[in-house]
Amino acid sequence: MGRLPWGSRMNEVVSKRLAASVFALTMILALSGALLPGCGPKWSVDPSSLDFGLVPAGSASDRSFTIKNSGRGTIAGDVTEGCGDFSILSGGGRFTLAEARSRTVVVRFAPTSVGSKACAIVLGGGGPNVRTLGTGVQSASGQLEVVSDPAGADILLDGVRTEQVTPHVFFLSPGVHSASVEQAGVTFSPPNCAADISDQSHAVCSFTGPPPCSTAVMTPPAGASLRLGSSAVIVWIPSGPGGAVRIELIQGEVSRCTIAESAANSGSFGWTIDDCGGGAVTTYRIRVTELSGTRCSGESGAFGIH
Repeated sequence: MGRLPWGSRMNEVVSKRLAASVFALTMILALSGALLPGCGPKWSVDPSSLDFGLVPAGSASDRSFTIKNSGRGTIAGDVTEGCGDFSILSGGGRFTLAEARSRTVVVRFAPTSVGSKACAIVLGGGGPNVRTLGTGVQSASGQLEVVSDPAGADILLDGVRTEQVTPHVFFLSPGVHSASVEQAGVTFSPPNCAADISDQSHAVCSFTGPPPCSTAVMTPPAGASLRLGSSAVIVWIPSGPGGAVRIELIQGEVSRCTIAESAANSGSFGWTIDDCGGGAVTTYRIRVTELSGTRCSGESGAFGIH
């Protein structure tokens, strides 16, 4: 085999040296974590947020979180805050953490007034912020717990609508306070509640809505096969006495027709079987809806008409 021309040999040398340089650079980057995913520095903050709960105004509560480098290489940051009611007791300022090293930061919540407070502790260097929450309460206060069934009702306290829904616990100054609740379509009992609050006391205002609907359609039974034009009796159990009901023939999810617009809520109704043009299928149901009170509604099981 003959010798390569001088230019070809030079190209081969340059290519080999370039390949070696690329390999060396690749190894450096890999070892530093800059090339291989998951091998670089990794922020780990535990817990990711601090909830100080309820703290009397004028006093203080301390919580801490830990920053850790769970990856390789080094992380650097600068722990700062800019909120009046929260301060960093220790662990603040600039820092660097090598692999597996950690740093604990202690935060103090010292509310100067009553109300909910929030802040973000900034870690810098691409690290996540740590959210801090707390509520300042009156130093001399008692608890008023407002509950309702169903839950989720808007709460009015001392005649003023709050931003809270049931269930919720208020911390209030000593004295008599009143509460009421509101929810669309629901009438609660009692209409309002008065509670005498003293220091460190716990009172409960409980409100109850109407009982849940319990209208049950018993016949026609599920799986029955009814003959078109024959007579049948629709039977249901009312949720309460009196009033009137609407009775419908349902096919699938659609009301095929109204059998009775306003029949007595007696628990039974005579029916001359009519498919209302739906044909011979097995997906019919009877729906009974009470027209007063809670307007409960119930349906029978599926049956066929032939």
